[in-house]
Amino acid sequence: MRIVYSSLAVFLGVLIACGSSDSSDDNSSSGGGSGGLPEAGASSSSSGSSGGMDAKVPPVPKDFPLVTPSTHGYKLTKVWGDDVIFVPAAIVWPKVAGAAPFALERMGQIVRLANNTRTEVLDFSSDVHMAGEGGAVGMTLHPQFGDGTGAKPYVYVWFNANGPVQKLARWTWDPVKQNFDPLSELVLVNEAETTDEHNGGRIAFGPDGFLYFGDGNDLNSASNDQTITRALFSGVFRIDVDMQGGAVSHTPPRQPEGGSTQGYYIPNDNPFVGVANANEEFFALGFRNPFSFSFDRGTGQLWLGDVGETFREEIDLVEKGGNYQWPYKEGELVQGSTAPTLGTSKDPKYTYWHSSMADLSAVFGGFVYRGKSLPELVGKYIYTDYVSARVWALDISGANVTRKTLVDNYFGKEPLAISEDEDGEIYVCTLGGIWKLERDTTIDLVPKTITETKVYKDIASETLADGFVPYEINSPLWSDGAVKRRFVRVPAGQKATVDADGNFVFPVGTLFVKEFDVPANVTVQNRSRHLETRVLVVGNETTYGLSYKWNAAGDDGDLVIEPTDEDIHDTAANQNRPYHYPNFGQCWSCHRQKNRILGFTTRQVVKPDVLAAAGVFDASIITTFPQPLAKPTDTTADLEARATAYLAANCSSCHRPGNSFLGDGDTWNALPGVATADRGLVNMPHHNEPMASGLGIPNAPLIDPGNANNSILMGRLKATDERYRMPPLERNFADPDGVAVVEQWINSLTP
Repeated sequence: MRIVYSSLAVFLGVLIACGSSDSSDDNSSSGGGSGGLPEAGASSSSSGSSGGMDAKVPPVPKDFPLVTPSTHGYKLTKVWGDDVIFVPAAIVWPKVAGAAPFALERMGQIVRLANNTRTEVLDFSSDVHMAGEGGAVGMTLHPQFGDGTGAKPYVYVWFNANGPVQKLARWTWDPVKQNFDPLSELVLVNEAETTDEHNGGRIAFGPDGFLYFGDGNDLNSASNDQTITRALFSGVFRIDVDMQGGAVSHTPPRQPEGGSTQGYYIPNDNPFVGVANANEEFFALGFRNPFSFSFDRGTGQLWLGDVGETFREEIDLVEKGGNYQWPYKEGELVQGSTAPTLGTSKDPKYTYWHSSMADLSAVFGGFVYRGKSLPELVGKYIYTDYVSARVWALDISGANVTRKTLVDNYFGKEPLAISEDEDGEIYVCTLGGIWKLERDTTIDLVPKTITETKVYKDIASETLADGFVPYEINSPLWSDGAVKRRFVRVPAGQKATVDADGNFVFPVGTLFVKEFDVPANVTVQNRSRHLETRVLVVGNETTYGLSYKWNAAGDDGDLVIEPTDEDIHDTAANQNRPYHYPNFGQCWSCHRQKNRILGFTTRQVVKPDVLAAAGVFDASIITTFPQPLAKPTDTTADLEARATAYLAANCSSCHRPGNSFLGDGDTWNALPGVATADRGLVNMPHHNEPMASGLGIPNAPLIDPGNANNSILMGRLKATDERYRMPPLERNFADPDGVAVVEQWINSLTP
């Protein structure tokens, strides 16, 4: 299920019920064009030794930077902070050189931003319904707004109003008072809604001069999906707010059910003009929640991000009369039994999986870059998603759409919207302010190869550098049977301490290293058994992770820039075993802002006295450590302790207090030291019907005591399909030992 931080609920609630992935192109589907972006960091590992003039120059070792780096060569730079702008939902620039932008705050204010100061120019918060995904979510200026003194100095806002209703309203600029006259409000659309979710968001004028707005299905699929005869939901809509009439537009022939409209006409060439009982505002349909869209100022094309439900996010090229097939399809996946009949069915241009980002996020459609400061991005579609705050560039130039990561080191600064200024530069609105996409050079500080890292004193003998101390943990994360070695090094003269909550506090500069080798029961030929080395760096601001993929010769490896997959051929079994190498952003999917260090904990470390003797921490603090986790494979230990230790290691990075399922209440609690009755597992509903149906147990609780076969938890631990498995990252095979102990525990519970 999708997890979001419940602390955001005060502003956004569930925001957008969905999930997402930071997938490599192997974890995505597209209708097509090769990349074209320069790689951040050169690949420099060898596939073997070479001699003569082609011999490799020994790399210069580097320390890991203590500032959180960007491994892709781009960054988000704060332009306006949360001391100036509060929960920004949109930012727009007048088409006047040097004009200060207007920003929309979700609570219902419009402010003007100049010289790092704010001036409030409209407050309509008393009419704004702030619940769930509600609030003021979209804003645009009339193309003829100019400096506000022209004939059409209008601002248009899409928001959830008290009622609850959805409104599209217009206010007029007062050039004397330098604000939008609050008494000038004209409500163009006033439409009753049944929920505060799937409300759409962005509104924009197209190159044809018409106003476009998107709206989701109001979480009311039965009434609003695949129909154009009820109300203005599940579509992109096009209206003529200039009411030109004649050969251009005409009066709407009907009012939407449960709503009223005024102040606009219907363009005569809208695709459903003349269709019996149609709401002729429809330009395209078949969307679940088209939260954000934009027009490519170079081509006029309309690009849109439609938020998925359980398995996929999608990006669409929207055409007049197109049907984008929700709920028959989620992305490229056929989910329904009846194909759409309205309009022309269209497939997405790009989809990506929820599973490879730990079932998190919702696509925020962006803009085709037409700026000048980053010329290599021109023509690329730049977008982000919630909650990951990652930014990607989609190459849409050919049939084979491909994706490159631009920014993935801003986890915790969840985006609320993405915008462009009049120069075509990209901005991301977040809870922490408004940020501009710019070039970054911190990648130059990062070791690009294993030999550059200073981790190994001698690679051939697998000898680590001085100061690294090996350690083991009681309950390891399952990684498809990979053989692991773990090491920690604290800076000389310093030691880890323990805080009041019993958690380790590590000095800045502490390094954690984990090696992954081919599973012991797998036979390989013509390649080293080394797979990857991961490094966690305790930095000045936070802890970040990097992964290095070993080459086949086993004499070096490269920094993983984009997530990648490799088929490891097991010659004895004559089968391929897929293995996934995560990049920076995927590391943060589990190593989250509030719990970056997952393995080296006071409950996990084995033989703490040995670690204390090696200088990792002081021996005096060992008495403060809580009860250690049981080893899941220790058959002499208590069964419940073994099973819950396995869940703690494999599930608690997401399933813990403060995180929520689908944005609606706390998820179940996998942390250690919690009584079974207090975990939110036994006889608790699953909140994810597509997943449960896919497992074949649609009505099952998370745990059905005494019946593991009818328990969602068991089904997800056994599943290997990327749509259903848990944990969703870093595994393609079920853990036989882990499955066995959890299954035995569930069956032992009293119904």
